[in-house]
Amino acid sequence: MYFFKSALMTSASDQPFKLGCKYLEDQNKHKEAVEIYKQLYSKNKEDKLAQLGILYNQSFLSENYIELPREYVDVVVRDVRFIDAEELEADYKVTFHFEDQAKPVKTKVKKNKKRRNKKPKNPTGNPDPERWLHKYERTIYKKQAKRRKDATKGLTQGSTATVASKPTTGTITATSNALKR
Repeated sequence: MYFFKSALMTSASDQPFKLGCKYLEDQNKHKEAVEIYKQLYSKNKEDKLAQLGILYNQSFLSENYIELPREYVDVVVRDVRFIDAEELEADYKVTFHFEDQAKPVKTKVKKNKKRRNKKPKNPTGNPDPERWLHKYERTIYKKQAKRRKDATKGLTQGSTATVASKPTTGTITATSNALKR
């Protein structure tokens, strides 16, 4: 708990520098962050956050750039020397938490839809032998097409019936030019 109190008790003038160091760490500019942390540590030898910042950022640098003064190493060795790894393992269960794994998604079971029976209601009688042919090849369709063709013969495009079959409200005797031809 002592570490957290001393780390949090930094002067207000050092806060912008520490925020700048965090930004440099995010940008992978660890060498520059080490320089700033060294200046902060030289100002205040009690600042554990600056000391840890130096150690953290130097761990990212190659061996040529690492300069660990004896005072940094002594603090780390003093704190780590009395840690018993076997005792820590015996005291706590190791649990793994995988955030990368997706949570299993429950899918609804699809119900099989019953298809409507396509058989005719009265199955007595022989089925149409032309049912497998295309519509334009069937004899019934040919007769219907011929009737439609005769009904619109001589009329303008888009007409559907003769003039006599259209409903009227009075007696109109009109003949079209197409019928005269």
